[in-house]
Amino acid sequence: MDAAKLAKLGLTEQQAKVYLKLLEVGPNSVGTLIKQVDISRISCYDTLNRLMSRGLVSFVKARGKRIYQSTDPCQLLHIAEEREQQARHQKECIKEILPELSRLRSLGEQEEKEANIYKTKEGIKSLFELMLKERKPIYAMSATGKALQEMKYYFPQWHKKRQDLKIPVRIIFNKEMKNTMVTEMPLSKVKFLPQQYSSPSTLFVFGSYVATLLWSDVPFAFLIKSKEVSKSYHNYFKLIWKIAK
Repeated sequence: MDAAKLAKLGLTEQQAKVYLKLLEVGPNSVGTLIKQVDISRISCYDTLNRLMSRGLVSFVKARGKRIYQSTDPCQLLHIAEEREQQARHQKECIKEILPELSRLRSLGEQEEKEANIYKTKEGIKSLFELMLKERKPIYAMSATGKALQEMKYYFPQWHKKRQDLKIPVRIIFNKEMKNTMVTEMPLSKVKFLPQQYSSPSTLFVFGSYVATLLWSDVPFAFLIKSKEVSKSYHNYFKLIWKIAK
């Protein structure tokens, strides 16, 4: 008989060989089994102990020696039935704890938030290049037009790239920008905030990012990467968009 067939019941190849040999030759001592199966004495004792723990082998003492013998092969059927019962029990246990495991997995999958600070005009340029790289609609609120003044050679190129990439932008400018050229930018929708809502800082929302830009002696921007935060600010932008004219 092929010992591999017994492996389906969880027996190792060595356990299967020893068990089959005992079925074939009948009761035997360890010394004889070692020669017949070609294994070491230590391995033979270990294998027999494991077979006994599964009820497949027993022993009797004769003249001070242990004589090992196989039990009724029907024990294999009992083992199979026990494995089926254990599998059913495991399945029920898994069903019971699955909701909690899924909850824990969702906690582990929560996004990793990222924050960066940009300083100087070159740093601000890096921020605007990131907006192009994302290729997502850009929402700007409380725009002052300061960037257009401070980086007057860079921004025409940036807007050209944005148009080539077909990235739309919605901008809510402070009221003082109303009579400027900003309303003529392609792929742009522009509105203006009443004076009382004007702010010295500009908020940008694009993709998973939110950036706050403040023009001072040294330009400064704070960037957060978070889908949750971005969604919240996008909803806020939509609310202000309704107020703006």
